[in-house]
Amino acid sequence: MTRIERSIEIAAPVSVVQEVIWDFASYPEFVPHMEQAQILRANEDEKRVRFTVNILRRLSYTLDLKSTAGKGLVWSLVEGPFQRNEGGWALQSLGPNRTRATYHIYVSLTAFTPRFIEDRLIAQSLPETLGAFRKEAERQATSGPSSAKGNADGSAEGSADRQN
Repeated sequence: MTRIERSIEIAAPVSVVQEVIWDFASYPEFVPHMEQAQILRANEDEKRVRFTVNILRRLSYTLDLKSTAGKGLVWSLVEGPFQRNEGGWALQSLGPNRTRATYHIYVSLTAFTPRFIEDRLIAQSLPETLGAFRKEAERQATSGPSSAKGNADGSAEGSADRQN
């Protein structure tokens, strides 16, 4: 099982960071390796989302996600190629336009998945993913949300699904 926690500082208010992490439908537009995020069920504070990522191989999984009163979110696994997948974001205001975002995940793929794939999925892709969230939140803090968001590499992507 891989257990990781990382914190980043983002030049954006907590409310903007919360909007970015809660806008799952936009993930394919800026999150590296994210091909699809399909919202299966939603209300104000809870969503069930099916994600498809492509890191070394294509993986699809479904998570139940709950907002934590504007201070982040938590998730748990519904189905997918994991024995365990739970985690979340915790947001802390460092001032009017600065947020500490702490991402934590506890994940274990199936027993038939080599450990190097699990390590690549989590440890190696995490800095890139956190950087993409930082970039998107800071972009939205200065220019507001838009339909053509910049990807981690700076390019624009307008579709909800992305093929890597």
